[in-house]
Amino acid sequence: MSSYEPIDESFPVAYLRDITQIFPGRLGRQTVALNSVTLTIHRGEVLAIVGESGSGKSTLGLVAAGLLKPSAGDVQLGGGSLTYTHKNLKTHHRKVQLILQNPFTSLNPVHTVLHHLARPLKLHHGMRNPHEIRLRASELLDGVGLVPSDEYLDKYAHQLSGGQRQRVGIARALATQPKLIVADEPTSMLDVSLRLDMLNLLLNLRNQHGTSFLFITHDLASAYYVADTIAVLFRGNLVERGSATQIVMQPKHPYTQLLLQAITDVVPENTGDTITTEATPTGGCSFRLRCPMRYERCDSEPPKLQRMADGIDVSCHYVESREGHADEL
Repeated sequence: MSSYEPIDESFPVAYLRDITQIFPGRLGRQTVALNSVTLTIHRGEVLAIVGESGSGKSTLGLVAAGLLKPSAGDVQLGGGSLTYTHKNLKTHHRKVQLILQNPFTSLNPVHTVLHHLARPLKLHHGMRNPHEIRLRASELLDGVGLVPSDEYLDKYAHQLSGGQRQRVGIARALATQPKLIVADEPTSMLDVSLRLDMLNLLLNLRNQHGTSFLFITHDLASAYYVADTIAVLFRGNLVERGSATQIVMQPKHPYTQLLLQAITDVVPENTGDTITTEATPTGGCSFRLRCPMRYERCDSEPPKLQRMADGIDVSCHYVESREGHADEL
């Protein structure tokens, strides 16, 4: 878990309220990618969104970044709602930037590193002087560890390693001086030896600038290392949320325990049998067909997100029946 300065809980940077995202499918069918997800991100906070492929993580990141309009719900930044007008979106994109998963495709191969950094400086800060732009671009590269920066400014993407490309992507995101950075699996395409360096870089940038991060990952171990708070998604539903220490050391939801099992090869004591990964839900709890704690209520009634006495938010009938709850969220 991150050991940097505590987050400023009095200053919410972003508020995602009841975000629902429905995609149309064939023959009139619909896919619910997000089901009424609510999250608050504070200044200087690293909030990790964890879940397997298809859980809705990247969709939530696109919604937060203003690149996808939700079917329902409200995206707020600094207290103001995103209205999706051109002017409003431009302001939102200046304050919320995205680091993409694949550094090999996130940079245009026909343009130099300088071009990629100059574009946001021109678009969002109105910079026009070539000398000032180059100087600022050099500072951005210095800030992400690409030194000496002059050796990188005039290079093309194919002349950089994967780790160097990802650092350029981070520098580009920092160019607008954002309040929030959405980092979508930023280490998954990198060699294992580079991943820890990249995570440390993100933490250092958070500590230096007070920037908040929405960190999207399928890896609970990476989330624990980098995050203050972890939110677990399963099939578009928020099933558990709490501090990184609570979620990893004392996971309550059976799905979170499955994710932990995937990185430790240990089944937590309170789960009983090994959790399977088969079947598709048709009603009730979205996780019930994979859950060893399933009982009759799970088949007919979707659980609601409840705050437990220890402050962890959990959506699970079994946990609620065993521990009770303090508040319904």
